[in-house]
Amino acid sequence: MKFRICLLFNLFLCFILIIPAKNLIAKQKWKGKIRKEKGIIIIENKGNGIYGKDIKNKISFKEILSIGVEEGPDYLMFGNYIKVDVDQEENVYILDSQNSRVLKFDKNGKFLWQVGRKGQGPGEFEYPEDLIITENELIVAESTRIHYFDKNGNFKKTYRMEKPIKGIIACPDNQIIASLLITGQVGVGCAFFTKEGKLIRIFKSQVGKKIFEDRGKNKAKLIWGGGYVNIFKNSIYICLPEKYEIQVYAMDGKLIKKIFRDIKIKPAEVQVFEGGGGFVMDMDEVGPIYFLKDGTLIVKLRLAKGEGKDFHYEYYLDFFNKDFKFLGSYPVAKDMDLVKADSFNNFYFLQKYPFPKIIKCTLEMH
Repeated sequence: MKFRICLLFNLFLCFILIIPAKNLIAKQKWKGKIRKEKGIIIIENKGNGIYGKDIKNKISFKEILSIGVEEGPDYLMFGNYIKVDVDQEENVYILDSQNSRVLKFDKNGKFLWQVGRKGQGPGEFEYPEDLIITENELIVAESTRIHYFDKNGNFKKTYRMEKPIKGIIACPDNQIIASLLITGQVGVGCAFFTKEGKLIRIFKSQVGKKIFEDRGKNKAKLIWGGGYVNIFKNSIYICLPEKYEIQVYAMDGKLIKKIFRDIKIKPAEVQVFEGGGGFVMDMDEVGPIYFLKDGTLIVKLRLAKGEGKDFHYEYYLDFFNKDFKFLGSYPVAKDMDLVKADSFNNFYFLQKYPFPKIIKCTLEMH
């Protein structure tokens, strides 16, 4: 009888000890610190996140649509440089920069129309770099020009930008917020423009050390910057290029928050040639950044590993909850480049090999 009681008691102890241990995998404590410094909220994330390495079991992507073929209709064969945006009906707009065009597909992947071609005339593109869909317009950006089309793809107007840009962020209050192109320095910034391309004001410019000198108008020079900008719920998020730091600003330019993760970022290696020009070897990269509907923050992360013949990149999606507490790094294949996360919590990956195609996935949390 005593043996039975002892055995049952031991089994009970095992039950109450083992079950919580399993739950700890899903409910690890956040390692970090939240503090205030001169009125600015500082969120310091430490360690591998709340999910840690178990994030691979907590997050998965389910493919629901593929757009692109190796051989077939012209509208399904893309170049390697692609940007994506989505409207409120979940129609997909693909900027195929290499072929100087924008293609529209419905949410089921049915081709609807395309606009643009190579050139400098009305509705033509030289080097299209970004696009954005507003309630009434399709806007395509180049570094020095911005093009407007209606929602049916009809060309409206082209304007010259007063300052070179990298891409469009948002279009609130009949204005444009665009990320800036910074020459010769490590940095990131953005500016407010009128819809006609006139500079209103530079919002913020996080500029680091000078990495090479401008060698004059008639000599080769390097165009390189880094860092990313996004906007979510009337706040502007600036992702710095040389360290894992995301700065959050109110629309009036006031710094309100900083988000950190405690990993060291290797900056790009720059070699400048004596006769002009040079070479940039990208190393680690933080960004771009995306938001889900509930405020979940996703940060693209590329880490350089190894040296010489063993040199390679590893790719991750860092997930933060709506309070900007780090959940973990989700590893992704090198040929699956995230180019868009929309307000419907869909993810759009560009798979370049063996041929370029867009893969639309839903995010599943377990």
